[in-house]
Amino acid sequence: MAAESSKGIKQFKVPHVYAIIFALMVIFAVLTWIVPSGSYQRQEVNGREVTVAGTYEQSMSRVKRHILTRKPGMK
Repeated sequence: MAAESSKGIKQFKVPHVYAIIFALMVIFAVLTWIVPSGSYQRQEVNGREVTVAGTYEQSMSRVKRHILTRKPGMK
């Protein structure tokens, strides 16, 4: 019975741990170019630093700023 079920149905093999980690790294690297970066203003309340609601503003990442402000001929 066990021989019949393994013969006709293909079993799912889990990928190697390094393959899973590499795939996640690639996915998150791509997401850094898709998800906009930004920040909130912060203030101290009762000794804790908290964000101020409604103060989110997008900012340009260092990599994008470097690419956009690079002069011709620079590497």
